[in-house]
Amino acid sequence: MSYARRKTNKKKGRVPLSMRHISQLHSGKILVVDDDKTVAITLNEILRQSGYYSDFACSGKEALDFLRRHKTDLIIVDLRLNDMNGLDLLTESRKLQPASMSIVLTGFGTMESAIRAMREGAFDYLIKPTDTDELLMRISHVFERRKLMDDLEKRVTELEAANEEIDRINTNLQDDIDLATKKLQEHISELSATKDALEQQRSTRELFMNMVVHELRNPLQPIKVAADMISKVAEDKDKVTKYNAIIQKEIARISQLINDLNDVTKIDLQRFSVHCSYADVAAVVRREYDSFACAHTERRFALHCGQDPIMCMIDEKRISQAIMNLLDNAFKYSYDKTLITVTVALTLGDAGSFVDISVEDEGVGVQETKLNVIFDPYFRLREADPKIEGMGLGLYITRGIVEAHHGQIFATAASDRKKGSIFTIHLPVANMTDAG
Repeated sequence: MSYARRKTNKKKGRVPLSMRHISQLHSGKILVVDDDKTVAITLNEILRQSGYYSDFACSGKEALDFLRRHKTDLIIVDLRLNDMNGLDLLTESRKLQPASMSIVLTGFGTMESAIRAMREGAFDYLIKPTDTDELLMRISHVFERRKLMDDLEKRVTELEAANEEIDRINTNLQDDIDLATKKLQEHISELSATKDALEQQRSTRELFMNMVVHELRNPLQPIKVAADMISKVAEDKDKVTKYNAIIQKEIARISQLINDLNDVTKIDLQRFSVHCSYADVAAVVRREYDSFACAHTERRFALHCGQDPIMCMIDEKRISQAIMNLLDNAFKYSYDKTLITVTVALTLGDAGSFVDISVEDEGVGVQETKLNVIFDPYFRLREADPKIEGMGLGLYITRGIVEAHHGQIFATAASDRKKGSIFTIHLPVANMTDAG
């Protein structure tokens, strides 16, 4: 609204409120409401001359129409209007402009109404006839209070903004702390896992050294005894031959242990290699099966392998070693007179042709939880007889041999019994370059 001061148009009556000129010396905007036109004009002129934005209305309806169109900071209203009660006008004005303040004008006979108006939100009241200086002082107090309220609101807004910023910083700080704590916990977990792994490695090394010492010491005693006996029975050729055989057997045992340790070292250092050529895998399996079955009559054996050759690029010596390791493992972890079954099958998959070599026993079996660790070096089944010889390297070396051929090896529980296990070598038939 542009408050404007204009002369009254005598022909057409009072100039509409929206057209009046208002001086712009004070920022406060005041509306005077009094059904006594002379009083309304007089107060309006006093306020304008005092430098306020000011306008007036002579009825409640006119005042409400004005408030609907223009922002007003202060309403000075007579409690007795011709068309409505002053208190009702104040109630309606707060609905239109909740932030506006009010001063009520009243005579001595309406003091109770003035007090009620104060209780309902009016800032102050004046008794008519009004003293000009008193009016201006009260108005000054209104705007001082309004300024204090605006400053307070501004400070509250700034405080709320500061609190929000503090909350945001605290939230970000807490997020940073949580993230740092999480990373620290992860780092601690990693260090703990590393410590456990190092402890496990240390324990494994100690176990390994003890096993090596044990495995190397075992053959020495028979060799020493056999050598002593040879010197005593030099004339008895049969006994000499017998003791020589013992010596040769134990020397071969030591040699195999050394070879196994050498293979393990190469696998650990990723220097293990194979030298492949075309060979009949089925023939290699039949040869190793016949040799092992003849030497181990304590078990029953069965072979399921066709007579047709299965040609692959393999290191024949290493594949023979892998098959022998699986047969030896089946023998160690099964019982007298139980069956060891060897199966060779050619399969066709999406990735090409494969040959599967399976060795199944009726022994102690492998628990589901240990299927992933049974191929680790030095692993031994606790359920097995502790007198079983070996250092737990056979399956680890076998896996190294198979993987060097780009194949896989896995263990499963026997399908039709509670005990027993099946170890399967899965080799690709397709041509492979020399892995060595």
